[in-house]
Amino acid sequence: MDMTSSIIQDALASPHMEVQTANQKYFDEFSAPDALVIASLTAEAAGVTRNGLSIPAACVRTTSSAAVGLSWAMAPCYCLAGVIMAVAGGILLSNCYTDFKNAFANHSLEEKWRSSLNLFDKCLLIALGVALCVIGTFKLAALIAKKTAVTALAISVIATASIVFATVVTLRGIEMIARGGYGLWKANQFQKTFQDCCAKGCAAQWLSEEHRKDPSALKNRIGQAAFDLLHSAPMDPLFANAQNYEQLMKRIHEGICEERVKQQLFLSIGTAMVVGGVLFLAAVGLSHGAAAPAVVTTLGIAGSGFSLSMEALWMPYDHPKWFKNLALWRYRKQEQQHPLQFGSYKQARVDASS
Repeated sequence: MDMTSSIIQDALASPHMEVQTANQKYFDEFSAPDALVIASLTAEAAGVTRNGLSIPAACVRTTSSAAVGLSWAMAPCYCLAGVIMAVAGGILLSNCYTDFKNAFANHSLEEKWRSSLNLFDKCLLIALGVALCVIGTFKLAALIAKKTAVTALAISVIATASIVFATVVTLRGIEMIARGGYGLWKANQFQKTFQDCCAKGCAAQWLSEEHRKDPSALKNRIGQAAFDLLHSAPMDPLFANAQNYEQLMKRIHEGICEERVKQQLFLSIGTAMVVGGVLFLAAVGLSHGAAAPAVVTTLGIAGSGFSLSMEALWMPYDHPKWFKNLALWRYRKQEQQHPLQFGSYKQARVDASS
């Protein structure tokens, strides 16, 4: 066995690489420390509870004891979710800013686009956290003080903060749809070309060319783990045996499928954000007008329902292990339905040498 083939075997035999680490150039939710992951999940759990409580809150009179009880339950959830979102956004923002500067130091347009949207996303996350903190704090103030002046001020501030929150949610949803839509479009194109090249036996040469043209874009298509694997396992089929070559292609294909799942989650979460935000804005806007209470209540309940679905999707996205399991399940299902086809390996060697 030659040295290059041994390198490939060692890389394939190693445990599945972590997507990223916090001290590397690329940093996002998938590379966050465990403490930050737990904090994000806590914020999402608080958000699910908050939206779950807001559905019955829209159906009860504001002067009833049930409404007061729901307000006591919701206010701490607003504060908890807001604090964690703001702190997590601040931690991620500093790393994303470094990523942003590094992206503009190279010539990859895609990396500039990705890092810019990622930085903007973290700014919106901080704004959401601050808005939730304001809403929760003034809810508590109105409940504790029980004075007309405090209540009137709280109602005014909460209404304004709610509009800001819904607007930022809508903007963040649009940003995620743009990022996820572009990423999924490119990922689908990349996967089709990769499968065609595997069937023709020229995937190694094609991947090498993609790496030469734009390594950052290639990383976005196959994921950090597969990208790192390419550095540790030379891709020239002239020096690797057929079995290792096919195993390596399957690991790369798994990375492609994982990136597709990530973009699909982006799109789903972004869509739920936009719909929920628009419905919530409509409910807030109509609540002080001549619209029937039933219309306002319906809009509020529908907006909360979309927010629940959005926050439920965030949980597998923010938890690396859950995401890995979801991506692996999707990859195995795809392999069962449409297994990766390989062309003649001997022919690939002849083509590469000619």
